[in-house]
Amino acid sequence: MFGGQEAGMARLNGLATSSGRGVYWQLIDVGGPDVLTIAVSNQTPGSLKELLRRATVPGFWPPEGNEYGLWTIDLDVMREHANKAMTSSRFPPWVSGKVSVRPSVKEGAVRFDITPEMLA
Repeated sequence: MFGGQEAGMARLNGLATSSGRGVYWQLIDVGGPDVLTIAVSNQTPGSLKELLRRATVPGFWPPEGNEYGLWTIDLDVMREHANKAMTSSRFPPWVSGKVSVRPSVKEGAVRFDITPEMLA
């Protein structure tokens, strides 16, 4: 889904459900404690924002204006709703609280790269 390994990263991948009414979260890669990347495959920031208007995705709020503005993510809710079999012990310990982050697009996915400094 993404190119080569990125050091120091945990990756939480979101896939839109077939009904288009939600997102399924899955922790797919753990490479270290320095970055949590939340990525939603096969979306642009605009299409993800539209999906979130139609669906209830706990812990994930797009900006009111431009889709490249600051999105709000509740990391505690994301941890709770992610694939529970894999996440509780594999999230970096600093992943907690709410964060505001701008999206980027890489390799067909909307990405939100979060670091511990963003939560300080």
